[in-house]
Amino acid sequence: MNKNTPVQDFCTRRDEFGDIEIVAGKQHAPKMSLGFVNLQAFLEGRMAPRHRKHVSEILERFQCEDLEGLFRVSHAASLNDTYWVRSEAESLAWEDVSLYTNEFNDWIARAAFDGNFSGTSPSSPSPEFGTDGRFAKCWVRDADGIRLYKAGSDTFGTEPISEYLASQLAIAFCKDAVHYDLTFYHGKPASTCALFTSEEIGLVKCHALLHGMVQKSQTILVKDVLNLYERYGFGDFCRRMFIFDALCLNIDRHPGNFGMLFDTDTLQICAPAPLYDNNRSLLFDLDDDQLERADWFIQKAKPRIGKSFLSVGKGMLTDSLRKDLKKLQGFRFENHSRVFISDERLQILSRIVNRQIAALLEK
Repeated sequence: MNKNTPVQDFCTRRDEFGDIEIVAGKQHAPKMSLGFVNLQAFLEGRMAPRHRKHVSEILERFQCEDLEGLFRVSHAASLNDTYWVRSEAESLAWEDVSLYTNEFNDWIARAAFDGNFSGTSPSSPSPEFGTDGRFAKCWVRDADGIRLYKAGSDTFGTEPISEYLASQLAIAFCKDAVHYDLTFYHGKPASTCALFTSEEIGLVKCHALLHGMVQKSQTILVKDVLNLYERYGFGDFCRRMFIFDALCLNIDRHPGNFGMLFDTDTLQICAPAPLYDNNRSLLFDLDDDQLERADWFIQKAKPRIGKSFLSVGKGMLTDSLRKDLKKLQGFRFENHSRVFISDERLQILSRIVNRQIAALLEK
């Protein structure tokens, strides 16, 4: 289903090894989801990954470890789009399952964030069954709307600080970037941001859009991403994204954390998704003492896409972007009003960003 419109009939069966197979039936809609490969892959992609912290326990507790469990518990609803699943025996409507309008299950959100399991059954919808990424996180509905809270890793714990600071840089240089704040949630430091999708506007990740352009066995190249964005008239956004990553040494830009926005009714792409998910940047894995000797770490830092930060960043520069980058010289990070960040860290990171600016502008 897409909202209340039937899209595709299917049934499930188990093979001789007990694994679930999706058997496609009648297709009702003339067009499937953007980047659609096959129904099995599409539905499996709607389940939260087991490696995400606390997710494995949540899936096990609700017997939601396979697709049949996902359909039963969450109807495969997501905050990325308006697709969902219902059985022939159910009389549910989109309004009954929409994560955009229904209240969330608070204790599932708590369990997803910090592993505190205190409830017994999902009496209300939860987006946690379909949220991807590796870090502990949860969605919360408050008076201002739906917000994501994301914790740091057990190893470093500084990722929320990097996400907060990186968003200052993204807003200064990129035309459209998610604003991240810094807070404490259930006693833990967390970055937080507002949901940027809705019942009208969905998000399709870049890995889905690149499916037809890049063979599965091939490495995704920088030019593949740039060609994709230029096809839709978003070349400038793409260039800024890669330059931004070079400035903040973002080691985790991959095709699953950038993409495009689309009309959920017509499936027409309408804009690049705002820049988001930058928590593994700004040398998040270094403490304040290590930051003072950061040169070796900077030389070793590599992007997920492309050979090096400087080669990619320089390749993305145009005359216009070079002018904007010059205007960014002297950039300084601002401290948070309630969450402590050492002045030394802010000063060192500001110097590093300005050094990256100078290196990119160097001919």
